[in-house]
Amino acid sequence: MPQIVDGVLRLNANYLRARHAFAAETPIRFFETRARFVTAPDPLAYGDLGFYRSMPPLRAVTETSSIRLFVAQTAIEADIPRHLYVRTKDGPFFPSDPPTTGVIDTAVDNWGASSAAQMAGLNQFRLYTIRWDQSETHYLIDGSPIVTTTEGASKPLPHGGVSTLPTYVFLYSQDPTFFGGGRSPVLVDWVRAGAYATQGSYLSCVFDAGELVNWSRIALSANIPQGTSVTVETRTSQDGAIWSGWYTAGVSESGASTLSMVNPGGRYFQYRVRLSSTSVMDTPEVEFVEAFYFGAQKLRVNPAVAYVNPLDQKQFNAETLDLNDEVIGGYQPPIQWAVVNDGGTIDNQGLFTAGVLSGRFTDTVLATSPGLLSGAATVNVGYAPDVHIALCCEGKEGVPITLTASLKNRDESLPPVLGWGAAIFEWDIDGDGRFDDLVGESVTHVFPKTGEYEVAVLVTSGLGFTNTASTTIAIANVAPQIVAIHVDSPVTVGKVVTVEVHAVDVPSAILTYAFDWNSDGVFDAPDQLSNQMTTTYDAPGVKTITVRVRDDDGAETLGTTEVQVELLRLFLPVIER
Repeated sequence: MPQIVDGVLRLNANYLRARHAFAAETPIRFFETRARFVTAPDPLAYGDLGFYRSMPPLRAVTETSSIRLFVAQTAIEADIPRHLYVRTKDGPFFPSDPPTTGVIDTAVDNWGASSAAQMAGLNQFRLYTIRWDQSETHYLIDGSPIVTTTEGASKPLPHGGVSTLPTYVFLYSQDPTFFGGGRSPVLVDWVRAGAYATQGSYLSCVFDAGELVNWSRIALSANIPQGTSVTVETRTSQDGAIWSGWYTAGVSESGASTLSMVNPGGRYFQYRVRLSSTSVMDTPEVEFVEAFYFGAQKLRVNPAVAYVNPLDQKQFNAETLDLNDEVIGGYQPPIQWAVVNDGGTIDNQGLFTAGVLSGRFTDTVLATSPGLLSGAATVNVGYAPDVHIALCCEGKEGVPITLTASLKNRDESLPPVLGWGAAIFEWDIDGDGRFDDLVGESVTHVFPKTGEYEVAVLVTSGLGFTNTASTTIAIANVAPQIVAIHVDSPVTVGKVVTVEVHAVDVPSAILTYAFDWNSDGVFDAPDQLSNQMTTTYDAPGVKTITVRVRDDDGAETLGTTEVQVELLRLFLPVIER
């Protein structure tokens, strides 16, 4: 009979066959086993691992079924020149037929042609896998497709075939260990076959830490093939009867993962591993799970720094931290509150009432609890100053303007700037809501274009009190300036006159140019982007030209120039004879 020796199944001239048959109702299936064919120095026995017919091996009966096998042979044959090959067959087995009738055999060349190298390769526990669907069968060793050879009758993979005929999971060793001077038994660590479910879960037992602790980390090692996933969920309990809800620690990655748990603290702990797969051939595997917990160590007071007006109140609370400074959620030990460095008073629920004196009272709010390190918070008592923004002058585009922030106490009964210390002024000039553009009580800025701009200042007092102020600045338009007008002069009647205008404005302005050739108030050449224009005159005289330069906000400037227009002059040369 098969035996269990040193924790593995030992097959010695015997076999095991599953009682369950796979047939058309399971058209996609797999077989996996961790097995060893050789135990040196003995040679291997004839052995089979995989899917086989219902009857025992070597039984001379007719049966319609399918086989998919890893086959080990003691002696290397000419047709199959390796110690290990894979065999596929569908259909009837007739006693009168040769054993190879209708089979597809492929020699396994994972360890080369040397018999000694093959024996060494088979002398280890390996993962042997068969993946079998409706039309193809693939054979793998240690997760990779087998290496094949074309020697002899060996045929390429995958093997064809069907998955509708009955077949059974099969483990077999033919020769006894005493046969022919000694044979190796076939050793099987584990075997599984069938089709994986799309969803499944594992629920752990309940763990007891003996006291209320923070269950903060969970580590696991998993093999997660593509298309599969592993999700870890955790829950805790104070008494083992009333449990928190399930909290998702995260989705594990293949290999070793450490996930952070977010469940409340508790004495009792339980985890659940959810497995999923999109393929019946693949499953994630979790090798081990390890949960880490830490007991309560100290208190942390929130807020760590508070800003309170004189005689106002502020609520404090205390969180319990573990050795890693992580909060133990849901754990509320008894807290004693005290004020130790003045600044006000505090009640048993952590409600602080500030005194009338302004100042910084460092670590004055103290929280203590038996067995835990205490926590403290600093209180700043005072007022946030009122801040106002003043402008130096009317704002104009392209012209620097100075903005000044002025301060005063909100409480007029207090001396000016009492307890403020050195105030810090930070400005938001571009209106993005961030006070990161300029720093200082007075700042200067150039607004490049006409419009209204929202500016704000954030003031922080020496005690850390903050306040903001904002204002809208109207930036007026500045008309363009004409620097020069160039014109051809004098010219004769009918000759083309070119006028070119040079003007300046802020860089962001778009300028247009218009030309009035006789300064009668009507611009003969309307607004255009070109600063150059031509005309002609049909009568002599001094002509006055008016030009207009206008920016895209409507401001304009006029300028004039003159052109001397003359009749065509003829000169007759005087020749002396």
